[in-house]
Amino acid sequence: MILTGMGSLIPLLMADPEKMVRTDGTKVTTPRQPSWKTEIYGLYIALRTDPLIILLFPMFLASNWFYTWRKSDCPCPSLSLTLTVLLAQNSMTTTLPYSTFVRGR
Repeated sequence: MILTGMGSLIPLLMADPEKMVRTDGTKVTTPRQPSWKTEIYGLYIALRTDPLIILLFPMFLASNWFYTWRKSDCPCPSLSLTLTVLLAQNSMTTTLPYSTFVRGR
């Protein structure tokens, strides 16, 4: 909770990039971000040129959904040292069954 509060207050203390000047006298430029309209148009073009991309959407959704649940299991005290190390090193590509490393099974 403290980190969330600090993370929301820190941007209020930051300087405006348009008013910043470097020591050599040049102004700081901020990169332009694409608008939501250009992103939607780019998605439309991608789907028109390769419609099989839409088959990847369920995998994108599944990876984002299960990433949260895998990470929430890591600090559990019932996990063995081996599983904790595997999850810490590369939690998304672990293919070994979960029950193999849980103590007491």
